[in-house]
Amino acid sequence: MWGGGEAGGTDGSIVNLPLNAKGGCSLEVIALGDFAREWDVPLMAVIAVDLSLTNTLRFPTVVTFPSSDQLSLVRATLALFERYSWSTVSLLCGDVNPSGADNTLFYAATCSGFINALKKSSHIDALNVLHFDARTADNEGYENMLQTAGTQSRVILLFVATARRLRDIMVNDLTVSAAEVMSSITEVLSQFSSRQLEAMTGTDFRKHFLNRTFELESRSVFIGPKGMRICDVDLYRMNATTGEMEIVWQYKSVSDTFRQTSLQNVIWRSQNGPPVNRPVCGFRGDRCIGSLEKSAVATIVVLTVFSSFIFGAGIFWFSHQHMNESVWWLLEEMRLVSAITRSKLGSF
Repeated sequence: MWGGGEAGGTDGSIVNLPLNAKGGCSLEVIALGDFAREWDVPLMAVIAVDLSLTNTLRFPTVVTFPSSDQLSLVRATLALFERYSWSTVSLLCGDVNPSGADNTLFYAATCSGFINALKKSSHIDALNVLHFDARTADNEGYENMLQTAGTQSRVILLFVATARRLRDIMVNDLTVSAAEVMSSITEVLSQFSSRQLEAMTGTDFRKHFLNRTFELESRSVFIGPKGMRICDVDLYRMNATTGEMEIVWQYKSVSDTFRQTSLQNVIWRSQNGPPVNRPVCGFRGDRCIGSLEKSAVATIVVLTVFSSFIFGAGIFWFSHQHMNESVWWLLEEMRLVSAITRSKLGSF
């Protein structure tokens, strides 16, 4: 709710400081952020995650404190892609929550943020997006959708709202984030006198949150250079033996580093390691059709020539054997004898 808020400076006096802390979703904060810009009033958003809120020109007075920010999620995802040289990606975006819970906008905003970020990434050379209604999708529908994605890309990212239990988790997280917003504001206010606060604009007040770590009782909170909280990201994988989810990779947002937690945890189904970005014959097998035809033709030619040679050699051998057995003039030296015929004309 908009209005004047009372804040205390370092001198103990109370000043009238227009300030708004909002727990609404990204769409609501985006609308309020435009008003905050025009009125030059600080707007502290508790859970808004949309990447558009990092546009400093449009939202020069907005600071966001979500526990899971899109910027870190996108960076961690791209770091994973770069680690294994994957650049073909499909996004499956569920537009409606099948359970009727009200966390659909969170996933819709996250999917939209990923689409925009991956389109701008120079590392991604093939991006496919499929939208679906989770209320009507059945097993056959999911299977067809996954098959379609499998013929287009190596990596598939699924964004779909889940059960109400996640809503309860988000509500608890909202409470923690709201407390962190108030603690961070208090820490900033305590640095200035009432006179300094009265002369401070909303844009100037926001600058005191940027590139800053707040060591709070709940956890450390780092606000990045664009006014959005930057979080570390853990990437999990299921242990095939125990069935438990284990942390395999970790992305540190502040240092922009991506590391593998354990070599034992990364076990690929293929003995050759992680799958390549594109199969040798393409996702549909169409890249090998021409080469297979050429190989088939070459094989047929070789077999034909070889068969002709064997057939010709066989005919020659058979003919030669038949001739040796039937030729009447074949003489052997050991069987030659002298034949002397005497007659009146002489000896022959």
